[in-house]
Amino acid sequence: HPGVTSGPNSVPQAMVARSTDGGVTFAAPVDVDPFSHVTLDVNGTPHTLVMYFPIVAAGHGVVEAIGYPIEITGMPAQQLIAARSTDQGQTWTVSAVGVPAKQIYWPVAAWSPKGGPDGTFLVAYQGAVNQQQGEASILFERSTDGGVSWSPTVRLDDDQVPLATQFTPQIGVAPNGRVDVVWYDFRLQHGFAPDLYYTHSSDDGATWRDRKSTRLN
Repeated sequence: HPGVTSGPNSVPQAMVARSTDGGVTFAAPVDVDPFSHVTLDVNGTPHTLVMYFPIVAAGHGVVEAIGYPIEITGMPAQQLIAARSTDQGQTWTVSAVGVPAKQIYWPVAAWSPKGGPDGTFLVAYQGAVNQQQGEASILFERSTDGGVSWSPTVRLDDDQVPLATQFTPQIGVAPNGRVDVVWYDFRLQHGFAPDLYYTHSSDDGATWRDRKSTRLN
């Protein structure tokens, strides 16, 4: 169970608690952030990146906590933060994954038993690859080796509208390996009333429906 704790004058902490009895009780939470050695140079000063609002997925003996980095004033484009544990969340290996982008928010993660001997971890999130304020796309990465390495970033939305925003993706995995991703989309610019768009993959995220997204509403 992931979460973020904070208090007066404190930096939010990415906490993960584990249960070995089906969620009846939980062990003391573990702070993922001290395991991070991912740094980013901000105006000549190196900063260790820590994650915000972690999302957890698990499969084949591996737990992945995925979160977006806490922004620092003047920070350049950054990457999604992924933490990997092979001991049920007691210790973590933290890495930065995906293409550098601005406004990285709201990751969602899932695991599929398909796609290889270790299954497939799948992550979708929003990010401004072009690094312009007010612009964001739905981005996707996957791992077929238990989170050791990740695929190149794939953009799931296909709009060509300048400064259009896609946000808050959700992901679902079917038993046959089909992956569905849905999100809110401002490409048709109905004021503050976004549309709902969708795309899917039939091979655990290796390819995506000819890179076309479909309006649902």
